[in-house]
Amino acid sequence: MEKFPKYREKFTVARVTTAIASATTTVASVRTTVASVRTTIARVTTTIARITTTLVRVRITLARVKTTLAMDKFTLARGKTILRCETFPLHTDQATVQPVMQQKKILHIPNYYPPHIGGIEDVCHSIAAGLPEFSHTVICFNDKPETEDSLYENIRVIRCGVWKKLFSQSISLCFLKKLKQTFREFLPDTVHFHTPNPFSGVCLLMTLPKHVKLVLHWHSDIVEQKFIYLFYAPLEQRLLKRANVILATSPAYIEGSKPLTTFRHKVQVVQNTVNAKKLALKDEDKPEIEKIKAQYGGKKILFTFGRHVAYKGIHSLLEAVPMISDAAVIVIAGSGPLTEKLKSHPNAPRIFFPGRLSDRDLRRYLYAADVFLFPSITRNEAFGIALAEAMYCGLPSVTFTIHASGVNWVSLHRETGIEAENRNIKSMAEAINSLVSDSELRETLGKNAARRAREYFLIDAVKEKLTDLYNAI
Repeated sequence: MEKFPKYREKFTVARVTTAIASATTTVASVRTTVASVRTTIARVTTTIARITTTLVRVRITLARVKTTLAMDKFTLARGKTILRCETFPLHTDQATVQPVMQQKKILHIPNYYPPHIGGIEDVCHSIAAGLPEFSHTVICFNDKPETEDSLYENIRVIRCGVWKKLFSQSISLCFLKKLKQTFREFLPDTVHFHTPNPFSGVCLLMTLPKHVKLVLHWHSDIVEQKFIYLFYAPLEQRLLKRANVILATSPAYIEGSKPLTTFRHKVQVVQNTVNAKKLALKDEDKPEIEKIKAQYGGKKILFTFGRHVAYKGIHSLLEAVPMISDAAVIVIAGSGPLTEKLKSHPNAPRIFFPGRLSDRDLRRYLYAADVFLFPSITRNEAFGIALAEAMYCGLPSVTFTIHASGVNWVSLHRETGIEAENRNIKSMAEAINSLVSDSELRETLGKNAARRAREYFLIDAVKEKLTDLYNAI
């Protein structure tokens, strides 16, 4: 090597270069290892976070299970208490006291409740007030933003404040919370849910305990709000599956209801009822009735009332006015979104619009009238509470034929009133004129109407059936 100094220097440089390259590779390897460790630590941290989240969910689930078990134990304990017989000593003798059955608790969920005016509201009230052997509580919407909890005729009514209405559906931001609270505090045995009521139906599905029975009172299909129904239909099916019993208001409506098709084995007919107390004629009514008759010049009074909406068919009645006898006046009570449009109709000058009537004034108009007009045209009119109320007051009626609706089951053609072909204004005018001109026909059909209303449409007609139903499920 001494002879070749030049080559030795080059060899040394090569060795140094190789050592540097090796060191660089080692550093890169260390960096890769550090990065790998960091990635592993991040993955471990993520896994720990997931495990923590899962544990929290498990704890929440266990808490819910414990709550459910506690409720079931309470229900079982209450059931044992109900069935227990206790023996008390009377002086030196022993006497067995008969077991006292605790009242079953029924939670009613309508849209609204009296004094709010409406057919379903009156039906719900008739059931709650007419079956005092059960304990009743009502939860519904209020007709203002405030929430109120009070007694109405000795029945607790929780009225949840309404934020706004969308597609005719009331929206309450506190309804779900109040419903949960009511389940915890009232501990109902049965929920009696009045449908259609989509918003409350969704809340009910979210809160209904498994051990609580469900009675679904099917007042009507959702007919007009087709867009909303696309989203609600699957939830409606869940309610129908969950229901222990489904109540339809007439045999005719069952046949035409598509949602009920696959659930007919659950369906029972319990017709709607009217409030006899509200309609009972009082002595002080008689002079006021005479004043109403005089107000319209002693002419025959053709009377109708209700919400002024499209399916009520009031526009068809207005179209028929030129063909109706001048010996009669037409009085259309109530109000609604179409009121101003109806008042501006060319035939409106022959019509009287007294507005929305109190229960007292409505009763007086019904007894002052000669014929009741009920021109509803679609299955939205599933039964006709107003029609049954008019029949109770002895009025013959004129209705349109509505396929698969209960209207023509409530009032029977040529027995309690006259049916006209749907939307046929000439046929309607002829039916009206025949009653205006024929006092004997008016009287016969009116008496039959009052008899049918008292036989079928008072709470006594359905009380036994509802009592058996509540006790059986």
